[in-house]
Amino acid sequence: MAAERVDAEMSVENKVSSNHQISSETSSRSFLCSLPTEILLLIAENIDGHDLARLSCTCRKLSNVCASECLWAGKLERLSWLTTPAPYKSFKALYEATHYHLWLYGKLWHSDRPFTGSIAVAHYNAKTGNIDLCSLLANSRTSRNPPKIWTADGCTHLFPFNPVLEVWHDPLVSLSATSRPDDLGEITYESLSHGITPVYTSISRARAVKPMPGMSVWPPLTIPAADRTRNVSNNSFRGSGHKPRDLAQASPSILRLRKWMQFARRGGIAGMELANGVETFNALDPSLWTPTAAHPWRGLWVGDYFKHGAEIVLLHQSADGSRLEAIKLTGDPNVPRGELTWRVPDLAAVMRTTPAWEVEWPDAQVVAGEGQLADTGYKNACWVPLEVILAAPDKVVAMWDMKPIGVQGMTVSVYRRIRVEDFLSHTRRQVWEEAP
Repeated sequence: MAAERVDAEMSVENKVSSNHQISSETSSRSFLCSLPTEILLLIAENIDGHDLARLSCTCRKLSNVCASECLWAGKLERLSWLTTPAPYKSFKALYEATHYHLWLYGKLWHSDRPFTGSIAVAHYNAKTGNIDLCSLLANSRTSRNPPKIWTADGCTHLFPFNPVLEVWHDPLVSLSATSRPDDLGEITYESLSHGITPVYTSISRARAVKPMPGMSVWPPLTIPAADRTRNVSNNSFRGSGHKPRDLAQASPSILRLRKWMQFARRGGIAGMELANGVETFNALDPSLWTPTAAHPWRGLWVGDYFKHGAEIVLLHQSADGSRLEAIKLTGDPNVPRGELTWRVPDLAAVMRTTPAWEVEWPDAQVVAGEGQLADTGYKNACWVPLEVILAAPDKVVAMWDMKPIGVQGMTVSVYRRIRVEDFLSHTRRQVWEEAP
């Protein structure tokens, strides 16, 4: 992608805005310039924005051809839903302002925040013209309806699950037209000014490593990924071993986000720096959330975790489609992010089918599995028997047998499929209606 090699060469705006002395003699000798304008436009349509800016610097005729607003609007494929370049004056100016940061766009990022983790998506802010990396939050709406009795057994209580997913308005990172990466792709800016103690934010790409035994990496090995990086450091990942030597070593699917407070300067000397920690993010491969005929349950789901509220899990089917694992992308103090919450070893081994007269999930296949429970701090983890009802393409139900831990009866968790593609464009909210 053009945005991933911008710092390897001269910046686009320098190529676009530089005042070159165009030689008519050079232009007259150019075979390219002898082509009809229609052919030149066709060529310009099939090169990326970086090369389009280079082409515009060669001669006056090509500069005029490359000045077409339709051409520049076409280079903004990830922002194709825009009908106006505002707040910028042109689509060319919009491209110049955002192309450095569009490598963030169109991806679902999940982080290693202790225990809870976090999910983020990049949105274009049409009011400010910035690329904002915003948190995607899952919440359970409080229902006024009382729990129902499951018609299949007449004793298990089913609590309404009304999840809401929304993009939080306050961004983790807001990258403007003036936010420029250094030679290694790191951007630092003052994100918040609180009296005399400003807060700074730094976003950078990370260096991919080959996992070794005992090495703590992100994403964890439970989540399939092309690149992984270390996520434990004694120096906030400032050592040379953590940073890429050049852009070729910088993974496009891993980033680090650091926030810190810088106390006031005195006598020209910077005050003390108070770090708030570093979060490492990984961009999920789209194939992990895209269901297929052989992998119908693959995707991102929001599930009911009782006192912990709604949590986001990745349902991952094995290559042959026979095994199903539910991996937490957001977690809680008991079973944290990155860990398995439940698993089904064989989807083909159907235990039974729910009765047709059942109100909640009629004629649904039920398969056996096991679910993971743990004490606070992910201690004393254990697996308990679990049954999974494959209720519908967008609904799965897990029934936890709590007897091994001394609790009588079943606990029921409902999972609803997330429409990930909506959040990767400009949708900011998904709501599910009441469902048992």
